Order: sequence, then C-alpha cells, then structure tokens
Amino acid sequence: VVIKGISTPFIAEKIDKNHYHIKTEIKRPGKYLADVFDSDNLIGKNNIDVLSETQKKSSNDDFDSMF
Repeated sequence: VVIKGISTPFIAEKIDKNHYHIKTEIKRPGKYLADVFDSDNLIGKNNIDVLSETQKKSSNDDFDSMF
C-alpha cells in the first residue's frame, strides 16, 4: 500500500479473506489517497479519512447512542 505518494510502501497484514491491516506513519488528520498493489500490479485505489482524537470523540455513531 502506498499512501499519499510516500515512497516507502506499507506492508498489509491479512486479517481474513477480504480484509487487511496496515500500520501507517500518518500523524495528521486529513484525507489521503492510498494505492493498493499486489506485487507490482496496481489493484485498487482507496480514500482514507484520518480523524483527530477530538474528531473521533465528537462524531456520533450507533455505539455512542447505546449509552
């Protein structure tokens, strides 16, 4: 996975058949474009929206409304 054109690719760890986990070095909130590769073949592009800790706490989701 290459994010925001960073030349150092990030390695994806397989979680299950359709999901992978990557650990990035992104430190600032914002929108990022990720290019997903299988070896040297580009297999997809994905938009990633990184939230700050404050944004995470202020966004309501179904879990928050349970309490």
